[in-house]
Amino acid sequence: MSRECIVHKAVELDRVQKKLRPTQDDLTHNYICQLKYDGCNMVAMKAGQSAEMVALLSRTGETVHSANELREHIGGAPFMPLGVYLGEYWHPEFDIGEISGRFRKQSEQFAGMHFVVCDYLTITEWDQGYYDLTYVERVNRLPELFFQIDPERSLVYPAHSEGNL
Repeated sequence: MSRECIVHKAVELDRVQKKLRPTQDDLTHNYICQLKYDGCNMVAMKAGQSAEMVALLSRTGETVHSANELREHIGGAPFMPLGVYLGEYWHPEFDIGEISGRFRKQSEQFAGMHFVVCDYLTITEWDQGYYDLTYVERVNRLPELFFQIDPERSLVYPAHSEGNL
């Protein structure tokens, strides 16, 4: 049984159907390279400046119950405007099996997990289901301060992308 996803799952290029697979030329000229952190896709919906106003969802739209610490960081971060953040629930010292197990827990909390932000949408864009801006334009709306966050000192920070984030 398949589930409708709110975020696509990252896969190796050879796992993309051949008719949909971009060519090397497409990849070189039309795509932006972004690191995969080997975590679980997570969506953070920030509707206010407190943890209570932040919803964390899996890529299939299920509530993430195991990340209250991240919810508090996102809700209390004045440099993160209201909106929808797409990224990965991740930890640099754990493999995907450990990360996935923590991510899916219903009642246990795990301190020290990270949220690596890959993309940003306004709440309106999210609700209407589309946006007119390119990835670069969407990301460039974030305050400069967000890009100065030191991943060594914070649990929420931007992903490193070739030429952009």
